[in-house]
Amino acid sequence: IHDVAHPGRNQAFHVKTQSRLAILYSDRSVLEHHHLAVAFSTLRDPQVDFLKALDETDAKLFREKVIQMVLSTDMAMHIENINNLKELVDS
Repeated sequence: IHDVAHPGRNQAFHVKTQSRLAILYSDRSVLEHHHLAVAFSTLRDPQVDFLKALDETDAKLFREKVIQMVLSTDMAMHIENINNLKELVDS
């Protein structure tokens, strides 16, 4: 899922140029939100929707975890993620 349908420009470019994606995702994790939207839109096609084999609870959990994983690849969030990890380890 990570980098699916990547438009070839980085987040800074999209935000600076106020691209359609930057506007759509309010300048926040622009590419990551785009990758997720493309991936989950693709899964709406019954020919590729492997989630239909899961019950509703597992499908929801899968979606939540994938979203969390992909959004965590946004390097703009790196410091926040590291700080959260440090707090978890220290507690």
